[in-house]
Amino acid sequence: MQERIIKKRKGIKIFDDPLSIKLITKKEYEMIGLNMSQGISFFNPTFKGSKEEALSNLETFTSKWKRKYPRVIDILDKNTHLLTYFDYPKEVRHSIYSTNLIEGFNKQLKKKFKLKEQFPTETSMEKYSVSQLNQYNCIHEIKEYIKDCNIQVDFIKIDTLEKAKNIPCIFNNWAVFKNGKYVSHILLNKKGFEKLLND
Repeated sequence: MQERIIKKRKGIKIFDDPLSIKLITKKEYEMIGLNMSQGISFFNPTFKGSKEEALSNLETFTSKWKRKYPRVIDILDKNTHLLTYFDYPKEVRHSIYSTNLIEGFNKQLKKKFKLKEQFPTETSMEKYSVSQLNQYNCIHEIKEYIKDCNIQVDFIKIDTLEKAKNIPCIFNNWAVFKNGKYVSHILLNKKGFEKLLND
């Protein structure tokens, strides 16, 4: 796989009409950067607030800066669709404001690709990528099911030979129950897991 190439852009891509840095003075741009570098606590009220509060704050902001930066304020007024973030429950907002989950998964995927070293065809690489995404989804689905049903399950990631040797049981073709716990080397989906528990 080729290394990702990230192009530097001066505009913010998610805006219909890109907000260029050129519209803001260097001093004020540095002030905004300084505020952001103070940490996530600067943004916490946003995560906990409502859409109405956000619109109210936007109104306050626009009234303060409209005379000095009419074009910037015009761009903000046209892009109120960015507030759809507030349609999500408060509990999940802190995890969707950034791309940390995606970046973490991409990092894991890249590491697995390096271990494979080569793929005979592009199709085999695509199939491997899809299998990794499927594995991620299955694990998440099973974790949700376990949480909903209040079942105790330990997930053990076996990624080294040493870990495989120290597993507290002997695997058969399917799975075993050891000390009242289900242990498997096969990745199940939610339906398979339900069937196993109900049999």
